[in-house]
Amino acid sequence: MNLTKSAFFVFAVAALFGGFGGFIGWALGTFMPDYYRGVFSLKGENTVAVGFGLGLTQGLILGSIVALGILVLYLWSKKQN
Repeated sequence: MNLTKSAFFVFAVAALFGGFGGFIGWALGTFMPDYYRGVFSLKGENTVAVGFGLGLTQGLILGSIVALGILVLYLWSKKQN
C-alpha cells in the first residue's frame, strides 16, 4: 500500500466515523435534547447543533485513531511476511 492509498484510507474511515457520529449527535439533540442540557448545563442553546458538532468531531477523532491503528497492524503484518 503506497502513501496515497494509506492517506485516502485514513481520510475515508475518519469521514465515515465522523458522519456516523454527527448523525448520532443530531439524533440525540433532536429526540433527547435534555441529554445535552443536563450534561453541559445548556439553557437556550441549540441542542441539535451542539449534538451534531460534538458527534462529528468525536467521530472524526475516533475514526482517525481506528484507521491509523488498522494501518499500523496491516503494515506490521506485511513486514512479518
